[in-house]
Amino acid sequence: MSAPFPLRRSLVLAALFLGSVLAAAPILALPELHYAVRPGPVTIQSVPPLPSPATYPVQLVLDDDSWEGTFGVGGVSSEEFLWFNRFTSPGDFTLQEIWVLFPQGQAAVADEIQLVAYRDTDGNISNGAEFLAAWTAEVLVADNNTFSVYELATPLEIPGGGEVWIGVINRWVIPGVTPLAFPATIDSNSNLGLSGFAFWPGTPPNPPDLASASSILNLNSTPAAGTFLIRAFGSSLPIVDVPALDVRRLALFAVLLTLAATFALGLRRA
Repeated sequence: MSAPFPLRRSLVLAALFLGSVLAAAPILALPELHYAVRPGPVTIQSVPPLPSPATYPVQLVLDDDSWEGTFGVGGVSSEEFLWFNRFTSPGDFTLQEIWVLFPQGQAAVADEIQLVAYRDTDGNISNGAEFLAAWTAEVLVADNNTFSVYELATPLEIPGGGEVWIGVINRWVIPGVTPLAFPATIDSNSNLGLSGFAFWPGTPPNPPDLASASSILNLNSTPAAGTFLIRAFGSSLPIVDVPALDVRRLALFAVLLTLAATFALGLRRA
C-alpha cells in the first residue's frame, strides 16, 4: 500500500469537533478521524454504468458518480470501522448486489472487507439499527474510478418500511501495524446527510451488531460532510394476491352460519 496523501492535502478533523464529542461522552476514548482531499483531477463518470432497471428494478444510489475526498479512522496506524449509507426503504425487496468505490493507494486488491446490511425503523442514527446480514469479501478494484461490484451469493429479503443501511468494514486492518489510510470515498457535492460511520471499543465484533458500538455518527457532523460511494441493487418482492371470495358464496356462507347458530341455540334450550 502506498503512503497516505501528502500532509498538505490531509485535513485532520477539527479539534473542536472531537472536543465536543468527548464532552458529551467523557468516558469514551474516541479514535482520531481523518479526512483528505482527493489529489489530481476528479473523474465525473465512474464505471461501470448503472445496471438496467430491467435487471435491478430497485436501485439505491445517493452519489453523483464522482468523489472529492476520503475518510479514515486511526492514529499512527489504521483502525477498523464501519462506513455506511442510509437508504429510504423501497418496500419489500431482495438485495442482490452491493457496490463500493475504493480510492487508489488507500486500499489494495484482495484486502479483506465485510459488507453489512441493517434495517432502521425510527430514523434515529444515534441508536443504531437492526443487524440483518454480513458477507465476507475482498477489495476487487482500487483505481479511483471503478466500483467493486459484489453479487451476493445469498440474496437478502428485506421487509419494507424505515431505512436500509448498507455499509462496509475494512477488515484487512491489523491494529497497531497497518499504516493509516483513508479507505472511504466521499462525494462532497451530494451532501444529503444520509451517510454515517461507527466504531467499537476494539475490533468490530462479528457479526457487527451496532448495539455494542462506541459511537454511531452522521458524516455531516464532521468537516468531511458528504455521501459515501456505496450503492445497492435488487428486485421488489412479488405481491401475493389473496383470492377474493365470491359475493354469492359469501352470502350463502353467512346464511348457513346463522342457521347453524340458531339450531345450536335451540338444542341448548330443549
